[in-house]
Amino acid sequence: MRGRLLAPTVVLLVVTMVLAASDWPTRNTASFWEIHPLLAGVVSGSLVLAIGSLLLDRWLLQRASSRWDIAKGIAFKELGFAADELACGLQELLGGEPDACGRRRANGPARDRCVERAAEYGDALSGLPPEDHPARLGVLLADSDWVAAAVDAIDGLKHAHRHELARWAPVLLTTEELADILNESAQMNERLFELQASLRRLRNRPPIDPDLAANEDICAARCKWQQVLFEAVLLQERLMEAAVDRAWQHHAGRKRLTSDEVDRLERTHDELGPITRPRGIPRADRADVARGTA
Repeated sequence: MRGRLLAPTVVLLVVTMVLAASDWPTRNTASFWEIHPLLAGVVSGSLVLAIGSLLLDRWLLQRASSRWDIAKGIAFKELGFAADELACGLQELLGGEPDACGRRRANGPARDRCVERAAEYGDALSGLPPEDHPARLGVLLADSDWVAAAVDAIDGLKHAHRHELARWAPVLLTTEELADILNESAQMNERLFELQASLRRLRNRPPIDPDLAANEDICAARCKWQQVLFEAVLLQERLMEAAVDRAWQHHAGRKRLTSDEVDRLERTHDELGPITRPRGIPRADRADVARGTA
């Protein structure tokens, strides 16, 4: 919008300056304007009105945009937090530690069934870090009962994330750039739907044994799971870099990714570039960023 207003404003200003600095109207056309003084006044007044209107519109747009700056920064942080909740919720389904802050996660009953089923694989999972999703999935994806509960539990994560998107949509639809951020968040939500589709193909089937790595359905579900984690980390880092600090990294989230995925994360950051920081939001102190309090 601002770019579209700036171009005609500059053109009108240049035309007016050229006319004012020249001998226009020339001797041949001067008599026309002398005979039609009302038309001459209308033309000159229209030029002044057009320039003033464009400048006023530009000023009003800048003023309206500044009012949203703080809200945009809060929206960035909240959408980043919502992305992290997806990743933490998925980790909990794999038998990981529940969130210490008691934040709302997946659907209660389905989540509980997943956690209980994962606990039955204590010997197989005990030596695996909670962040090692690929290794834990290698054990649990072969269990159709766990898979069936996971499909229902992910529904809760998906709808909770959609609720957050709906809450912040009015803010993010104010500009095209912010609308792109909303679209990125919505695409990540669609990845959950794709993940559920992959998991549904593993339901109601006998345990798969012994070569899990060669099973196409399990490989597909594992890839979809990791894609959700990848996009959650990517989105949160981009949003928090814009709202907090350019050096912000989601260290806990990166631990859920493989080394190849972390490399791809860095490359994707370079390709996409930073999100434009909303004006009016002061930079957080680096000490606060290091403590995780920003």
